[in-house]
Amino acid sequence: MLVVSKCLNLGGLPENLGNLESLWILDADESGITKLPSSVNQLRQLQILNCSGCKSLILPSLTGLTSLQSLRLDYCKIFEFPNSIGSLSSRDRLRFRRNGFKSIHESTKQLPKLWSPDLRDCKRPKVLPESSLSSLHYYLCASNCTSLASAPILFLLQVKNGPRGSVRYLQFENCINLYEVSCKNIMECALAAQLQSMVNNCRVSLRIAGSKVPQGMRYRNSNGSSLSFSLDGPHDLMGFSFCAVLDPKIHPFPKFATIYCEALFTGESTRNSCEAFLESFYGSESQSENVLLWSTPITKRDILDSIDCICKASFQFYVQYYDGGKQEISEELIVKCGVHPIFKHKRKPRGKTKDEEK
Repeated sequence: MLVVSKCLNLGGLPENLGNLESLWILDADESGITKLPSSVNQLRQLQILNCSGCKSLILPSLTGLTSLQSLRLDYCKIFEFPNSIGSLSSRDRLRFRRNGFKSIHESTKQLPKLWSPDLRDCKRPKVLPESSLSSLHYYLCASNCTSLASAPILFLLQVKNGPRGSVRYLQFENCINLYEVSCKNIMECALAAQLQSMVNNCRVSLRIAGSKVPQGMRYRNSNGSSLSFSLDGPHDLMGFSFCAVLDPKIHPFPKFATIYCEALFTGESTRNSCEAFLESFYGSESQSENVLLWSTPITKRDILDSIDCICKASFQFYVQYYDGGKQEISEELIVKCGVHPIFKHKRKPRGKTKDEEK
């Protein structure tokens, strides 16, 4: 292990660094290093390389880092995406927060699955091409990429053929220049992936700049944090897809929060079943509304099975967070919401909620 973190007067590392054949961690976070020696490419056992905060960093070829699992290059003022990234065969996490490159190199399409890039706060990219991100398997964060106009969706469609229990996370909050059609496609694709993922015991979660509940969501309101509808045949119910639109003008996004949806199922024989569905998220500074989509399976199966064939389902959304060490709960932060029941067998669309009819 070699740690030179915060060594501001350190301008570089020795050229013979590659002789440290057993080195598995190189941490130069926020140091004065502006260039890595070319011999770093000989570190076959290196698993973690952290050069975040090394301003105007010049990278050599990284093709020899065959054991690399984590690469962190945040805040490095990198203006050209490293073209040797595609040769990293065993990486897991790649972080490039707040850099200056305009596009992602095509070599990334050679990466194996499990590539999880974090591109948040990169202000210059306008497009995240499908071809360059075709190997995405788990997570993509492009929050605060304010120039971004379009983004990939094939990543979400792979959930149908993905392994059981796999996860898909997409974060596009505060991407205020995403084309409306791109936002719509991403949300509708995420919703479709959620419906499929419940069958495969997978999970799909999306956060994106926007102010509308996806059109494909079966029940949705035009304003407020609650809605209700008649639920036909709850015995076949597997879970729900949820949507909440959050408005920072009502209240600034908390740094970390949990969004809850409390559900009440009432049968004709007055038997009730209550359950809370939740999703945690990290907030970020934003001036625009954001849409959250997530899905959750039913857990209280025995209680729900005791309810009549037709029941009333009522849902109340709220956000729980901490402000100055004090727990706060807000319903006002959620300005619109939607719920989509996921059944084991496909159902025909039902009528609108009372709120939609108005």
